[in-house]
Amino acid sequence: MTSQRTIKAPFLFALLFAFFSYLPSSLAATKIYAVRGNKVIVQFDGTSVKKGDILRVYDANKKGVGLIKIIGIKGKRGFAKLKGKAKKGFLARVVKRKGKKPTQGKQKQNVAKAGQDPVAGDNPEEAFENPRSKGPKKLKLTLGAMVGYTNNTMDIEESNQSYSLSGSSISFKGYGDIAINQNLGVRVMAGLQAFEVSGNDSVGDSREVTINYITLDALARYNFSPGKWNPWAGFSFGIYLPSSSETNALDNDAISTTNIYGPAFGIDYQYSDKLVIPIQFDYGIYPPSDNVTATSLGLLRAGIGYRF
Repeated sequence: MTSQRTIKAPFLFALLFAFFSYLPSSLAATKIYAVRGNKVIVQFDGTSVKKGDILRVYDANKKGVGLIKIIGIKGKRGFAKLKGKAKKGFLARVVKRKGKKPTQGKQKQNVAKAGQDPVAGDNPEEAFENPRSKGPKKLKLTLGAMVGYTNNTMDIEESNQSYSLSGSSISFKGYGDIAINQNLGVRVMAGLQAFEVSGNDSVGDSREVTINYITLDALARYNFSPGKWNPWAGFSFGIYLPSSSETNALDNDAISTTNIYGPAFGIDYQYSDKLVIPIQFDYGIYPPSDNVTATSLGLLRAGIGYRF
């Protein structure tokens, strides 16, 4: 009796060790950090994951619900494409290393472990090479609104004097962000922008300029590090149509449709999977005329957006 127990105990221990080291440790190694449409950010915890590896995503019940393919790595985080479902906090495990082809037995094992995984198949790579859906690619869109505070300056040269005016104004704009890829995107804004400056000319007379514009802006931008904070920089061009004006420094009849251009930068804070808080700073230059030069420094634009 004693002899039989000493033979079975190590064998049972080995089975239990293999089982628990294969499932829990590997599953806990990679965690879903954020999900944006079909893009996923994962957090590594001491695992060796490389660009091109494919991982299977497991829900809270350890059921396979999707696949992710690593497309970039930065520190302990990775960026991946998603096929199937994923939520923040879900765990993932490598099912295929880049350049390695799983054996037939391993392929069947992967399918069995996937359970009701909607993208399960003999070769996980096929889920990314041959998408099930052949329909048009879904547009990645964020819509929202921003309010802005702007500092304005205007330099005026007349035949007998020159002087500078300054002031501040408020803007209200709706915006839409269109993602071209992980790093490139376009922001389109439309709304109301005021330009207000005042001061004294060289002989001490009070001068002021107030122009209210209806605006349409397009901003091409580059996202440096897509993630929770998403810092970016870009260049904008806007068309400004005056809706009303009041001035004793300029000829009212000379105020017409103009444009504005200049650099911009900011961050898009990912508050949740759907809500975004955009913060933007920009510097706008109006095309100079023979005797007037004007600029607008957007000290702060901030608002809220919804990611579709």
